[in-house]
Amino acid sequence: MDKKLKGNEAIKSHLAKNHLCYVLLTCDKSKGDGQMEVDMSYEGDPMLASFLLNGAQAIINHDVESNLNMRELEGESCITVDK
Repeated sequence: MDKKLKGNEAIKSHLAKNHLCYVLLTCDKSKGDGQMEVDMSYEGDPMLASFLLNGAQAIINHDVESNLNMRELEGESCITVDK
């Protein structure tokens, strides 16, 4: 068993013992071609896992919007346009 898989299994085991439901998302550093390996696993009721993901997505969307607004206030360009 490789080190990454062994580490994820330990995390999953801990989460399953201590929580009714969990969703675990991981990604590795990008490879030379820019692609990243993304893994997702969950344990528990699928509807509850979906609720957790939707709630997390709302929080992330808010944080991204706040970050973009801060960049605009600081005068950073968030979008580049090639002419």
